[in-house]
Amino acid sequence: MKTEVFTYLGLKILYIPEVNYYFNISSLNPFAPGSYEMKRDELQYLIGKCCPEESKLFRVIPYEERLDKMAFCKSKLKKEIRTARHTLCLRLSENRALHGRYDFTRKLDLENNCLDVQTAKDAIDFLTDTFAPDANKYVIDLSGFYEPFRHLELVKNIVRCCKEKHSKIGKNMEVCLNLNIACLTDETVRYAEEESILRVRVHMDGDVRALNRLSAEGEELCRDIAGKLRLFQNKKVDIAVTITPLTQNIDQIFNYLSHLDAADSISMEFSRKFDNPAYDLEKLDVPYLIGRYEKLCGQVFDHLETGDFSYLQKLVKGTDYFGNCILQALYQGVNKFYKCDAGRTRIAADSKGRIYVCSAMVGEPDFEMGTVYAGIDPEKQDEFWVPVSKASQKCRYCSLKSACGGECYANGYLKHCDLHAPVDTMCQITTELTKLSMAFVEKLHVDYPKMYSRLMDLAFQVQGCYTADPAVWATLTFLRHKGIHVPYSHVLENLRFTNKGVFPTDLLEFLQKYVDGVDGYILYTPEQKQNISFPAVSVVNKEKVFSFHYLILLGQKDSAFLVQAPELGEDRVYEVPIDQYLSQLSNVLIF
Repeated sequence: MKTEVFTYLGLKILYIPEVNYYFNISSLNPFAPGSYEMKRDELQYLIGKCCPEESKLFRVIPYEERLDKMAFCKSKLKKEIRTARHTLCLRLSENRALHGRYDFTRKLDLENNCLDVQTAKDAIDFLTDTFAPDANKYVIDLSGFYEPFRHLELVKNIVRCCKEKHSKIGKNMEVCLNLNIACLTDETVRYAEEESILRVRVHMDGDVRALNRLSAEGEELCRDIAGKLRLFQNKKVDIAVTITPLTQNIDQIFNYLSHLDAADSISMEFSRKFDNPAYDLEKLDVPYLIGRYEKLCGQVFDHLETGDFSYLQKLVKGTDYFGNCILQALYQGVNKFYKCDAGRTRIAADSKGRIYVCSAMVGEPDFEMGTVYAGIDPEKQDEFWVPVSKASQKCRYCSLKSACGGECYANGYLKHCDLHAPVDTMCQITTELTKLSMAFVEKLHVDYPKMYSRLMDLAFQVQGCYTADPAVWATLTFLRHKGIHVPYSHVLENLRFTNKGVFPTDLLEFLQKYVDGVDGYILYTPEQKQNISFPAVSVVNKEKVFSFHYLILLGQKDSAFLVQAPELGEDRVYEVPIDQYLSQLSNVLIF
């Protein structure tokens, strides 16, 4: 089998491409960086010698089973993402900013260029009722050529629609506002802070002449940025920075921004501009840039040395390109078939209700795949289910394809008019950052084991943000059937969440504040069904689950319970024979 050895951060890493697994073999001197052919028993001996504990874990799963896990199966992937977080990007205007062209002085044509409230509502209904009815969390992402808060009334109406929707369906719904720092005002910040459903992402991109882009020599810009972000007193924000040939000092940028009080996360992502030498992605100095990322790693470890985990947390909590590489490196043995979730768990809609695969490509016919009224064209959507590693010959033979996921659809299209064609410079950057992230995780594991554990916990939290806790859904659904309306945010604030979810006793205690006489019961025989008062919250205790899961019993029909589950959506009910339900699913009820 093929293996690859590389060095970063003073460590020597052995990578096994066909199962996407890696080991720290720094104690083995003979292996210089390069590619090696090894037999399986030779590999097992090697990793057993230098990593005995990890070797034991690796051998728990037979190698053939690991290979099966890496195989592409579209039906399996569709099933896995069915309940994942789904995102709808709403373009508030027809104009696009594909290449970061901003003109804040241009007169805004609110009549002809804007999304209207009804179309926005139709798009949200399409997301929750048709495209992803089984999702446990929805994100409505607001952006556009003109900044969202230049459409303040429209934003307020969309937020109102979202609040009504998530209260109705009992699922987590979040509105993300993408704002350029140049457009922040006291009024817009005040509104953003008042709405708990809003998550704010402040962008530094735009023209340097607009004094809203960080540059290596931009001390004046830094002071202006700090002043703007001080407007946020009661809400943390995600700060987004575009990496261009002018902004390759990423370690300095991250270090400066991470110390601002308003910073919840820092997301540094690469420009998609290819037609201007000043910003062209192909003009990046890759060795210099990777060197800056190594310096950033050094800064992270310096902070960890003092016990400061927040510095690393801000790197991995948002959508930072390298931060995502680090999170991906935690999940060994998993095949990353795609670069992003475009067209699968993320779609975009324009002012006419047309659906696009990617928010960056709204208006491009090749990225259109239906409308919110006629639905999705399955053949068009299937184009985006083809793994990039299969569609691109260069990716097919790359040793890191299982850890990378291939090129961004938008980048390939903008550069080569080909969805799957890699952009050479981006390919070089991703290759090195993927290797660096593996070395980073290994160094963290070896030198800072407690911080490694915290990173694993954070990774599960980040992944957990993709879904809503079943207890939240069960609480809202139970109360709604009782005719009691409780704000979603209130439930989130008052339920106690643990790594196993919400304990039944805590859920019961919360419900007792709103419903007289509600209590918990154990049903030992089917005959006790006569004592149930519907609706009832059912605690799944007969299946092997790793966290608390809840269902709703709406009633009974003949000899079956009528059951609602968070995975099924608000309007779907299924029948389960009572004997089977009590013996195989749950006999612990709250009513």
